[in-house]
Amino acid sequence: MSGLRYAVKKAARAAFGVAGPLFVDRRQVTQLRVLTYHRFGSIPGDVFCIEAADFERQVRYLADTGRAINLDRALEHFQQGQALPEGAILLTIDDGHRSTWDIARPILEEHGVPAVAYITSALVGGDDQGGTMPEAYMTWDEVAALEELDIAIGSHATNHRSVGLLSPSEAFEEVDRSRRELIERTGAAVRSFAYPFGTRVDCPSFAAEAVDRAGYDCAFTSRHGTIRQGLDPFQLPRIKIEAGEGDWHFRRTCRGAMDPWSVVDDGMWRLQQNRSETIAEDGPPNSA
Repeated sequence: MSGLRYAVKKAARAAFGVAGPLFVDRRQVTQLRVLTYHRFGSIPGDVFCIEAADFERQVRYLADTGRAINLDRALEHFQQGQALPEGAILLTIDDGHRSTWDIARPILEEHGVPAVAYITSALVGGDDQGGTMPEAYMTWDEVAALEELDIAIGSHATNHRSVGLLSPSEAFEEVDRSRRELIERTGAAVRSFAYPFGTRVDCPSFAAEAVDRAGYDCAFTSRHGTIRQGLDPFQLPRIKIEAGEGDWHFRRTCRGAMDPWSVVDDGMWRLQQNRSETIAEDGPPNSA
């Protein structure tokens, strides 16, 4: 991300942190928000790499306020209307990088905060591919051990390809193969899926149908918003947590400050369509 783009995005997110709660439907205060993380540690310029000390403070806040819930409880709320604590939070981590095990896991364990780790199955045990990937990945033994620590295992596809840029048959293979492999290698239930990239381009209706047919209970996008009954269970929103935004921003995010960022998601739709057309001409990506 260029310096100018980074500065503009951070300024916009800070503005939402300040003004966002003014636009939140107060009836949604008790609804569920799902937070998305990716990597942990120190990678300069990587907005998705959260410093360990920052993550520890965020997890401690969730523990101290009693907001954190696990995936099973989230699904009970969504499917059956079970009550949740006010401002409930489900913490999710995408990709399956080593820092999930080395940094995030012990912090979550120390504070008793549950989470969901979305694993790209074909990349488990891999390295950083000569520096082309941000970091190496967890091993199968480490992935299998997560559920014992109240970190549910979910699928982030087989090869981290955009499911929406595949054919319907390829999309089903991408989501079904990952779930089957994760179950076979870990014994986990694997109830949920997180779309790689997660924009409107990446999770159209046929992709959601593929996830449903593969046996998942729900699937998450990267579009912002709250979880409430009546939503499509295979098009559920999440809220990204980024580096360098301060404790005040995180706490306001948990109270709904970034919910209105959905207007930015929608505004990017034309660019997403352009990206889809370009990739369709060149062929789908192998990984990202």
